Amino acid sequence: METGKFLTRTAVFIALAAVIKIVLASLPNVELLTLWIATVTLVYGLKVGVTVALLGNTAADLYIGFGPWTFFVSAGFVLVSVLVWIARPYLRSSLSYAVVGAGATVVFDIFTVITSMSLLFGYSIKMALIQQYGLFIPPAYYPFGWVHLGSNALIFYFIAEPFINRLKNINNTPL
Repeated sequence: METGKFLTRTAVFIALAAVIKIVLASLPNVELLTLWIATVTLVYGLKVGVTVALLGNTAADLYIGFGPWTFFVSAGFVLVSVLVWIARPYLRSSLSYAVVGAGATVVFDIFTVITSMSLLFGYSIKMALIQQYGLFIPPAYYPFGWVHLGSNALIFYFIAEPFINRLKNINNTPL
C-alpha cells in the first residue's frame, strides 16, 4: 500500500477510535474500542491495528483524562490487536468471535490492572485483581471486570462477524 493511503486511512481509524472511546466514556467498562481495534486489525492488518490501538486510546485520553495509566492502557489495547491477529485463523462463527473477544478482554484487564494498579499505584496484585474481578471475594461496589467481559463477549457475539465481513467486502471492492 502506498504511504499516503496508509497514513490517511490510519489517521481516520485513530480518530474514530478516539471518538468511540470518548462517546462511551460515561458507561463504566462498556466500550466498543476493543471491537474497533479487532476490526481494524482483521481487515487492514497488524501494523494498522497496533497503530490504531496505541494512538487511538492515547488521543482519547488527551480529551477525557490523560495520566500515567494511559500508556499502560494503550499497551493493553496493543495486546488486544496482537491476540486477535494470532486468533484470526480460528474466527469462523459468532461464538468464536465472542470467545476471542472475551479472551482478549481478560488479557487486557489483567495486564492493565497489574501494570496500572500494582506498578503505578502500589496496590498488591491480589488487591488489584479483587477490585477488577472479585477473584477472591465478591466485588464490593461495581463488578468492573465482569461487566467489561460480559459486554465485550456480547458485542463480539452479535456485531463482530457481520461488521468485519462487511468491511472486508467493502475493502475488496474496487472503486
